[in-house]
Amino acid sequence: MSDFDLIKEFLVPVKDTILAKNDNFSPYQLGNTMLIHQQELPDLEDVRIAIIGVGEERNAVNNIGCMDAPDLVRSELYALSSFDYLVKIADLGNIKEGSSPRDTYFALSNVVAFLLRNDIIPVIIGGSNDLLYGQFMGYKDMEMEVNMVHADARLDVSFLQEEIKSNNFLSQVFTQSPNFLKNFSLLGYQSYLIDFNLLKILGQMNFDQVRLGALQEDYREMEPFVRDADLFSMDMSIVRCSEAPGNGNASPNGLFGNEICALARYAGMSDKVSSFGLYEVNPHLDLRNQTTQLAAQIIWYFMDGVMGRVGDYPIISEKDFLKYTVHFQSENQNLEFYKSRKSSRWWMKVPKGNKGMHQMVPCSYSDYEAAANFEQYPEKWLKVAE
Repeated sequence: MSDFDLIKEFLVPVKDTILAKNDNFSPYQLGNTMLIHQQELPDLEDVRIAIIGVGEERNAVNNIGCMDAPDLVRSELYALSSFDYLVKIADLGNIKEGSSPRDTYFALSNVVAFLLRNDIIPVIIGGSNDLLYGQFMGYKDMEMEVNMVHADARLDVSFLQEEIKSNNFLSQVFTQSPNFLKNFSLLGYQSYLIDFNLLKILGQMNFDQVRLGALQEDYREMEPFVRDADLFSMDMSIVRCSEAPGNGNASPNGLFGNEICALARYAGMSDKVSSFGLYEVNPHLDLRNQTTQLAAQIIWYFMDGVMGRVGDYPIISEKDFLKYTVHFQSENQNLEFYKSRKSSRWWMKVPKGNKGMHQMVPCSYSDYEAAANFEQYPEKWLKVAE
């Protein structure tokens, strides 16, 4: 059995009730321009982005009802405008629910691995947050090192050895053996919702953590974090309840709709991000489809970012970059920064180890300014150089 035949066993077509709405869509809307799994899976040749719904919620905590999100979110997505680019997008339908949640994780990981092998970006619509475990395992199946960036109000880790749930699944990700997790970044967490001991452990593991307040102070500074990800994911609880009421764990505080869409677009723009997951949308708690509409717009912005990729990471040719050298007189040391002529994004060259090796690390203009004006090492430089 070929890999393509195998993933066909895991997927079911998009429901006829959703496809019936296509008659009312204009030619420019996504519902009329995407390749959609109906009776048969579409031909995936030249497809760049593939949407997968996963209506799994058996391990959801305080958010039963999120299993219905994939169909309702895709219905809103179909109504949005298409793109003025010759890039194929396919909707592969939904992953079949397994006999147990772990069977669903297994199916999802196999579909993700297949798409990654074929240079197709999976866009996963959950379902509960523990499905991110299945998304991650798709990389493990390929023995790929993963830089994982997750936007969430909470840290889904537990000290206890428990069955995987949506509020502890990261424990399984962190303790896999062999483990291909290269780095983990938690964006937008709310301190009063997390055991401070868990945050200490995250720091001891040298993983990144950005509080909600720091993120909102200037969300554009999150772009380098997102740019360096392989896997990018979001729990809808990262958005404040007034903006996205369709989530059982929503808080009065959180990101605004424009901020979460900006993060999604940053992820799409990154040449490195190879999968995207959006979880914990609960239509049963929604008001006037506000949350499902926002979820569809988040996915649209991610895809818009993919359409705008310019191929400047990793750095292939220095002729496409402007080089800036900052000299630290106090230490008689030079720091090298590079600005892309294509995208105006910044990188810095950081020594790695003691064998003359270097690594190009995403940074921001403010990192360059701090180095040039105050001889201040960027935090990312210090972390990689350790």
